[in-house]
Amino acid sequence: MKKPVSSPAAPSEEALHAQGLEHVEALEGMFKGARSMMTEHRRRSAGRLVYRDAKLYGELFGVIEGSRVRAAFDALGAQDQGTDPERFETELLRSKLARVERLSGVSQRLRALADRLDDEAMLSGEEVALPSLMALEMARVLAKGNEDFRAKVAPVLNALSAMTAAARKANAAAKEEAPAGDDESAATP
Repeated sequence: MKKPVSSPAAPSEEALHAQGLEHVEALEGMFKGARSMMTEHRRRSAGRLVYRDAKLYGELFGVIEGSRVRAAFDALGAQDQGTDPERFETELLRSKLARVERLSGVSQRLRALADRLDDEAMLSGEEVALPSLMALEMARVLAKGNEDFRAKVAPVLNALSAMTAAARKANAAAKEEAPAGDDESAATP
């Protein structure tokens, strides 16, 4: 009779975390020259059009390159950020279109992974929250009848009470600032 082949043990959560951070650092190093935009610039950037229109731009460049009126487009030479301000460099613009496709492909996959990691963190948090809230309620009850326990748990209970009070105060302030038509309770008979 053959002995079953044992599969290697799965890496620990700590090992996965360390490996993940190493990979992120490697990616950051690979894309060290990537520029950042301010939120408002990102929201209004004409670069967003490329995601929708990249294929059309590529076709346009092909038409321009094979056209008898190609020289007329050289008037745009200073706009393509190329090396020759007297020439409309369609090959450079095609290269930038390809770069957009490559970079956005990587960022989409990273964003999908980031979403999955955020979801996993949130689901793990759900698994902690309910028993923690139940333990908190139990601690409050037990603290009433046990002075020693009350002294030890007081910093936790006080901190949570302060956070709850601050959240209630912020919520009340937000309701006061909300326009009259936005109040959900006004719609209730």
